[in-house]
Amino acid sequence: MTSFAQEIQQLEADWGSKLLVAPEILWDEASVFRRTSFLAGSQRTQVTSMVPKSLEENGSSSFEDLPCISKSGSIQHIGIATAVLNIWPSSSFKKAWQAKQPICYQDCSGWVAQYEVWRHRGQSNRIIDIRIPLDPKEVWIQFKQSLRRRGKSLRTSFPLTIGDSLFCFMVLRTFFSVQPGDRGSDPVIKSALVEMDFLEEINRFWSLADRENSWFYTYSFRISLDGCRIFFSDFASNTTHGEIYSSNIAVLEIEIGERIHIESQAAGPVDDLHLLQNVLFHPSLSFVLLTYPMGVKIWNYKQGTSAMKFLWKREPSTWWNGDMGFSECGKFVLIAGQQDSIPLPREYLSGLPPKARRFSKEEAPHVRSEAVINAGNGHPFAFGSGQIMGSQLISGEKGTHSLSIGGTGSIELNLINTSGKKISGLHLLSTPYWNQNQEATQTIMVPEKDSTAFTIIMERGLERAYTFNSKQEENLPLVIKRDISDVYYEAETWTSGTKRRRESIMYEQNGTEKRGRIE
Repeated sequence: MTSFAQEIQQLEADWGSKLLVAPEILWDEASVFRRTSFLAGSQRTQVTSMVPKSLEENGSSSFEDLPCISKSGSIQHIGIATAVLNIWPSSSFKKAWQAKQPICYQDCSGWVAQYEVWRHRGQSNRIIDIRIPLDPKEVWIQFKQSLRRRGKSLRTSFPLTIGDSLFCFMVLRTFFSVQPGDRGSDPVIKSALVEMDFLEEINRFWSLADRENSWFYTYSFRISLDGCRIFFSDFASNTTHGEIYSSNIAVLEIEIGERIHIESQAAGPVDDLHLLQNVLFHPSLSFVLLTYPMGVKIWNYKQGTSAMKFLWKREPSTWWNGDMGFSECGKFVLIAGQQDSIPLPREYLSGLPPKARRFSKEEAPHVRSEAVINAGNGHPFAFGSGQIMGSQLISGEKGTHSLSIGGTGSIELNLINTSGKKISGLHLLSTPYWNQNQEATQTIMVPEKDSTAFTIIMERGLERAYTFNSKQEENLPLVIKRDISDVYYEAETWTSGTKRRRESIMYEQNGTEKRGRIE
């Protein structure tokens, strides 16, 4: 009875009031995320954890709140895959941190970065597992820059990023390129350090000299889709007064040959960096889009920071969730909630061949492959076989609608109109009350022709600070295979005390139209 009571308490902690509103969760989704002795696991939904296992030689098995991020995408000849980057501190750091002793240089030796790539075609399995010793000097600099106290606990930033190709990543300011080995051989790894000499304003933060404890410095990198460009941003802040002392941006270009060469293209201070939401490199031209709450800026970085200007400004009454993307031809920007795509200024397209610079009527991207989920019965969704969707996605005619992933306690594909109102929702899966869900993003793949399951990947994002807490349970990243027949339309948004109205979907399987089940 004791174990039964403990399992009930855990279910209550995981799901809370959701079970009162939708008790059917108990017989389906609840058993997906946590096995119990009295609930039979769902046979139509499978979960594979991608949480990195501890490196026993590091003695880090009791550390839970560790720097870890993941990203998913499509890789040629492999299909949908997920990269997981995890940092394992040294045993001496663990002892000093838990004893609340000052961190010294010796504690920064023995740190390891673990980089994994998981393939999800069929059953999920790991195809790359790399262990890379970190330079103790780089770890030491990071603690000197960003270690700060909040209340009774210490915390630190630890910048990490993964490129969209999944074969390049960064740990602190070191860029890594991974080339998969041929016929089962080990991957080829190349690396290069980003030298912080492109701005005089940041030199003081990259020395090993002691600094005042009331200030901390942190930074981030974003890698372009082609893996050949990096966007750098940083800021220094006063932890006592919240004052932002310095914020800078830069674009660096990468050449990967026998060795990796990294060169700065532009750098300079900016005033509104703390409002920056997202960065998007053009696929082939030398400019970048930056999204802010008030609109989208375009920056031709070859001309310096003074060349940055607004491409589109949001009207105060206009709904916008920050999503945007380039059209397939690369000459238009699609912005969520906007009825028309925005043509890029001609002066930014000079790098294209003359014929490619001509403007024609541009339609938003659409599903070209055979539809697996059919539109109809008042529901506008239609998805193609193997279509992959991420947290930022533009859909609908001329960008009129934004297809977003998320929802209150669930993973949904929601169609939003220009006023920000939910028109319809495709419910994929309810999720438990995990702390990490607030920072988590999702990547979803529609079933391929030879499959009957949605692939739902719950990612783990970079946190602003890490406390190296040993009490927090880590659940992400993970991949879920959800049978297409268990997916349904949610006709109305539900709140506590309101019954959800479900409607079954119509989908194609082996050339036959079928209807999803609703239990």
